[in-house]
Amino acid sequence: MEQRVIKIQYEKQLKTKTGQIKTLIWQRMFDYDADGNMCGMISLGKDVSDKKAAMEALKDNKSRLQDIFDNSQDLIQNISIDNKFIFVNKAWKEKLGYDDFDIEKLSLNDIVHPYYKAKLIYQLRNLYKGENVNKIETVFLTKSGKPVHLIGSINCTYQKGVPVASRAILHDITDRIKAERLQKVYYSIANLAISSKDLKSLFGAIHRELSKIIETNNIFIALTDENKTHLNFAY
Repeated sequence: MEQRVIKIQYEKQLKTKTGQIKTLIWQRMFDYDADGNMCGMISLGKDVSDKKAAMEALKDNKSRLQDIFDNSQDLIQNISIDNKFIFVNKAWKEKLGYDDFDIEKLSLNDIVHPYYKAKLIYQLRNLYKGENVNKIETVFLTKSGKPVHLIGSINCTYQKGVPVASRAILHDITDRIKAERLQKVYYSIANLAISSKDLKSLFGAIHRELSKIIETNNIFIALTDENKTHLNFAY
């Protein structure tokens, strides 16, 4: 008599005498006589109930974490040690304008503002060396090229003592940075109005100050007459 194993496995649940539901992975073996006719069958089952329960719990936890990340207003990213994106949350994609297809092709080097790139890469290298990097402040570029000022925390993920990835939670401070710069310009213009010798030099200085916060090369200054009926472009 010959015994052959059918390698097709299947999953099936059974109820025990006490009423518990057990999940088993089954494998069947068939017995054949000398003429090749099947004369018997043996089924072997392996209890995987605990393993399946653990996997379901892990899946549920991952789903909950995904919901938490996606409902966060902060930008959350997970990148590999070679600066490839592993995960970004919904707020990250909405703020920067990149979709899943873009993220697959991009690396961190592609979205960091050139002026801030060297500093961020230096901080990441220190992080992977085991040094504490308490805070990062950087600027990312949106898909359309606009700068987004970010500040936040970053930590390192290890496998068997080797750094493999980093995770950052970043807060958008673009509006705060703009407000601070605008306030500085207001102060500068007020001081210029007091110290300038003539209107021409004052207008030129105002132009230079406004150029720091307004993305334009052309600024016009117009003065009205006493009756406010005519405009005179003084600059």
